[in-house]
Amino acid sequence: IPGVVGGLLLCNEYASAPAMIGFIMLAGTTVNNGILLLDHVINARRKFEDPVDAIIKAIKARLAPILVTALTTVIGMIPIFMPVLMTI
Repeated sequence: IPGVVGGLLLCNEYASAPAMIGFIMLAGTTVNNGILLLDHVINARRKFEDPVDAIIKAIKARLAPILVTALTTVIGMIPIFMPVLMTI
């Protein structure tokens, strides 16, 4: 939420429908990444791994997919953000 508010303030924009769509996309991506990361940790813990090792392995396994998902989300929101970029 602070990033969304900060971005709107930085661009001198109001909370519009495209901004809310972007916020929902961001929230959905964040929740999905958290669920998948937690699922990896739980699966590793079922194999009787140390909790710290399970977390480290889950982060190593999920970091690249999380970054790719974030990048594609940002690229997908560029057309929504283009009118703002044209006025700056």
